Amino acid sequence: MKRWILKTYGFLFWWGLISLLAAGGVWFFYPAYRELIGYYFYMVPGNSFLAFPHEPVVIYIGKRFGVLITILVALPPTVIA
Repeated sequence: MKRWILKTYGFLFWWGLISLLAAGGVWFFYPAYRELIGYYFYMVPGNSFLAFPHEPVVIYIGKRFGVLITILVALPPTVIA
């Protein structure tokens, strides 16, 4: 197999695994922040291959949780996309 294929899919696999573990931790240990899990997984397709209007969601999450948390949650999926 070509090395770039393994590197690309390996990178996506590890990001996905880390994301799911973090989402599970938030779900069980911080129930007040469960909305951020949906926001996190919404940002990947919203910034890449599907034309979701993500600006209203960003404004809503920013009003609800604050600017810093909104930025920290949206940064990794934006980089992945």
